[in-house]
Amino acid sequence: LEAPRSPRTGWLPLSDDRAPIPAGSKIRLEEEGRRVSLSMPPLGLRGIGFQHLFRILFSVFWLGFITVWTGGASMAVFAAGPVGILFPLFSIPFWLVGFWMLWGVLKSLFGSHELTLEPERFAIKRHLFGLTYSSHQGRVSDIDSVRLGTATQRFSNGNRRHVAPLARCLQIDEGVRSHQLGDHLTQVENEWLLNTVRDY
Repeated sequence: LEAPRSPRTGWLPLSDDRAPIPAGSKIRLEEEGRRVSLSMPPLGLRGIGFQHLFRILFSVFWLGFITVWTGGASMAVFAAGPVGILFPLFSIPFWLVGFWMLWGVLKSLFGSHELTLEPERFAIKRHLFGLTYSSHQGRVSDIDSVRLGTATQRFSNGNRRHVAPLARCLQIDEGVRSHQLGDHLTQVENEWLLNTVRDY
């Protein structure tokens, strides 16, 4: 006999014969009644690769260079008077770029994701060092599709903008929004997440 479904959402409890969490994975699955919570822990230092090292070193170099440049520009305040204060202000956009690059590296290494599913609603939370920096809630009925997507990074080179693929991830399409989770997980883990969410 098939388990009863909610008349509005078509909710079906996770079956006992579902595939187990992949061996070696730190994904946590918690079920409480009709509520399912999936926690995707961060990579941590064990996940550092060449790409992460390059981005960390480049971010540190960038911020170091801007620090020296800003210090030199600040000296112009004493030489040029009040007008000289404009020179260090020019460095503000470059500071923002440097911190944005560093923020991206920290998220990819130490960021964790949490997906909570209920019969009528779902919630997505993103954490960094235990603090929630992003959260979203929506209705299950608004979800158009759940699939494997590709996390990307946007950057500009002069007047041209580029989009570089980073990693495979779980993608939830909700109307005009797309939510990407698990871009730090392996292909096997993301496939397991996809099947688990679809089974729900």
